Amino acid sequence: MKPATVMLVFLLIHLHFLAAQVSSIDTLWQGGDSLNSYSQLISTRRIFTLGFHTPQDTNNTYLAVWYTDGAPPNPPVWIANRENPFPPNSNLSLTIDANGSLVITSRRPGVESFEVYSGGPRNNLSATLLDTGNFVVREANSSGEILWQSFDYPTDTLLPGMKLGFNQRTGRNWTLSSWFDESNPAHGAFTLEWDSNVGRLVIRRRGVIYWTSGRMRDYYENTGNFSIKEFENMNPPDVLDYNYNFSSVTDGEGEYFMYTLVYIIYFTPDERKIISGWRMDYNGDISDIGGGYLVMSSLCYGYESKRPGVQRGCQVWEQPTCRNQRQTFTRRAGHFSGGFSTSFYDRNASLGPSDCRENCWDDCECMAYFPSSDGCRFWRGRMGFVQSPDGITDADLMYLLETAPSGMKTYVKIILVVLSAMVVFFSGVAFFLMRKLKQVRREKELHELLTLEGYTDANEGGKSHDLRLFTYASVQSATRNFSSDHKLGQGGFGPVYKGITSEGKDIAVKLLSRQSGQGLLEFKTELILISKLQHVNLVKLIGFSIHGNDKMIIYEYMHNKSLDFFLFILEIVSGRKNNIFQQTEGPLSLVEHAWELWRKDCALDFMDPTLGNSCIVGQVQKCIHVGLLCVENLAVDRPSIEDVTLMLKNEMTNLPMPKNPGYITKNNVNEDVETSLLEKLSVNELTLTEIGGR
Repeated sequence: MKPATVMLVFLLIHLHFLAAQVSSIDTLWQGGDSLNSYSQLISTRRIFTLGFHTPQDTNNTYLAVWYTDGAPPNPPVWIANRENPFPPNSNLSLTIDANGSLVITSRRPGVESFEVYSGGPRNNLSATLLDTGNFVVREANSSGEILWQSFDYPTDTLLPGMKLGFNQRTGRNWTLSSWFDESNPAHGAFTLEWDSNVGRLVIRRRGVIYWTSGRMRDYYENTGNFSIKEFENMNPPDVLDYNYNFSSVTDGEGEYFMYTLVYIIYFTPDERKIISGWRMDYNGDISDIGGGYLVMSSLCYGYESKRPGVQRGCQVWEQPTCRNQRQTFTRRAGHFSGGFSTSFYDRNASLGPSDCRENCWDDCECMAYFPSSDGCRFWRGRMGFVQSPDGITDADLMYLLETAPSGMKTYVKIILVVLSAMVVFFSGVAFFLMRKLKQVRREKELHELLTLEGYTDANEGGKSHDLRLFTYASVQSATRNFSSDHKLGQGGFGPVYKGITSEGKDIAVKLLSRQSGQGLLEFKTELILISKLQHVNLVKLIGFSIHGNDKMIIYEYMHNKSLDFFLFILEIVSGRKNNIFQQTEGPLSLVEHAWELWRKDCALDFMDPTLGNSCIVGQVQKCIHVGLLCVENLAVDRPSIEDVTLMLKNEMTNLPMPKNPGYITKNNVNEDVETSLLEKLSVNELTLTEIGGR
């Protein structure tokens, strides 16, 4: 036979053998087609490829799907047998057998087959790789219904059009699961799930919530009137270019989240993202294989913070007392020197990289760790680390515990205080929402009952004193739920708190004691009286609030030293100002008027008549008594500020009798004048009480 004829026969036999392997570039047919280690399925538009894959740094083989034109090393986006790898030189083939099963078999003795799909005896089945990356099994002579699909069994990558959530049809959860480590596709420590109850993405580590995306919310852009979605704690790359379109769906198939790629008509081909897939690596980080990180959960250490370098959405968990928020693990190459140190192994093959990190973090003596294929290596002790100058080798690599500078310490404390206050506030809001209708109705009744529009102050030229009714929630928010940090002091009538209104105004809130026995009428009378007392040294009354049995008076907040001078008790009791006290006859000053009434045993006539029967007689008499003691002529006779406070606060009945005040009028008769002239004079030499701090 001629050499050319021999070559032609050999070529025909080879082509026949290839045709027997796969009759279509994207489909495997039942009854003869097989996919071996040297052949592949490629989707119609050549976007995805299915074949046998061997990850880096391992000899195991897996059936996988990957992007045809992806950047090297072109990681798989789906793996069929992630928990059942095949050893090297297994001589594998993928077929649909006579029982209707999609199965991977090996010609190597002792290697068991792996069943990808088994749906019972059927004829004319096909397995097709779609341009979406979905590998589906269908019956050719039916309506084309999908019997099985790889999208129902996601691994570590979410492709556009894939679902995360609950599959009501199969009763399974669509969940991403990370690799065990960099070269082992087996299930790792981290999962990505969809929380349909809240509408958020959740990363779990060993079943415990590790990170959350926050609720999905609208993100609007004016260009083209097109709206997209976004997550609070997730920053997708190119989100401003409309690459991602997030969807939350509830239908007959289940409750799930999915994303697609959006192509705007004015995008050029170079601007369109063709390759995309959210890949969760073994550290729990999520990135788009087309470029860009979405979540860096490896930066989560159990602290919640918005400082630079910390991933938003990290969950908070209990920490060892020896650790703090400034400590993190960093990959380094080098060795330890000086001091005392030990290095030991925990040879537990079930420990992944994140388990090594957690064990080292919880051990206060641990300074570094490094994960290996059979467990973890740890370094303990107190010693210095020396950076390797000669490149990196496997023996030098470790994750070193490092502490960042403490420049953010004060800022972190402030953030924690604010967050704590917000937690308290929103906890209260949850309770008051259930009673919203009742609260609104009560506030309306109180506003009608306590309105002060009908009362005016004659000393202010008829000026009306209309006060503001504060809601209890607003007072609670302003004082941070009556936090002890905002407490200014404690008096006989109750505590006083500093607050800041929603408009940014500083206020002082006096919370009246429930033991005061005041009713609404007495409380209203007190407000009317206080609103009429206007003096440069009296704080301004802003409004009030009532919540159940709690009654609050809101004043304008006065800073320290604002009330250190000339606060007159007698002006408060009488409701009249000394500097504008006028009488056609009799005493010219308010002090002299009080003294004369006291001498006549008519002290209660000095009281503001608008108090009526709402006052306690003994308290009014005590205030007048103490006020006269404070204005005695001789300074040595006057009580100190501390004594005045004790007199008014305590039930003291044996107060000293007041003497002549320093401000009186004297009658002087001039015999050289024919007509007697009554001159109202004041003493030229006066002594002043030393002012004490309060």
